[in-house]
Amino acid sequence: MDSTSGNLRAICEECSTLMHKRVSVMNLEALKAILTVTIRQDKERINKRA
Repeated sequence: MDSTSGNLRAICEECSTLMHKRVSVMNLEALKAILTVTIRQDKERINKRA
């Protein structure tokens, strides 16, 4: 798990295209000033088999 960055997904207001961008957690506060940000945690992946 990488706690220094995350994936930003947004829908363009003009054309409704889904956009993706990798962003630094350090820049999250600046993004919150201009965007509505929802933080989602994915389920942990199973790395080992029995």
